[in-house]
Amino acid sequence: MKTAEARARDLQPLLDAHGAEMDRRRELTPEVVEALFDKDMLRLLLPKSLGGQEIHLLDYCKACEQLAWADASVAWFVNQSNVSSATSAAAMSREGAMTAFGSAREGLAWGSRHNNSKAIRVEGGYRLTGTWSFASGGRHTNYLGAHSAVQNPDGTPHMRHGRPDDRSFVFKRSDAKITDDWYVLGLRGTGSDTYTVTDLFIPDG
Repeated sequence: MKTAEARARDLQPLLDAHGAEMDRRRELTPEVVEALFDKDMLRLLLPKSLGGQEIHLLDYCKACEQLAWADASVAWFVNQSNVSSATSAAAMSREGAMTAFGSAREGLAWGSRHNNSKAIRVEGGYRLTGTWSFASGGRHTNYLGAHSAVQNPDGTPHMRHGRPDDRSFVFKRSDAKITDDWYVLGLRGTGSDTYTVTDLFIPDG
């Protein structure tokens, strides 16, 4: 297989040709998404033990740079998905990480934290409710991620290691309500929508 940088460079003509259409759609075109999957560009940082490429960070930056030369929205999506997937997988069970990120066709979009979210600690997991914004590339991933403070069933903060517990959660995009609100001047193609879940059960692990 070619290096990640070389594969990214090979994509430049396609990205350049589809740039205007991606801006118009406010998301990547199907042809670009398929090309990213085909070049396995969403598992660059994922450990080899999980089917990823585990490339050096410098090589990773060079690959993202090559994408950005052609289209900034594509580079942003690829970077956000890779970093989110790799850091999330490090905190998940192997089974969970393989389910979420074991395929070249998977990715992860992550929104910023909202103070009105809550994750209630229940037997076997959590009940998550909240709204998050800026899920870059979320229209092309099967999973979304979110941060939230954790509460006990009585509404008091759940404590962990002597301080309020704050957790990260990964769940299927199909479990969330997506709000199409990405109307911006820059990075239009990222489709960075807002998303909401209500009382969504997320198991431990």
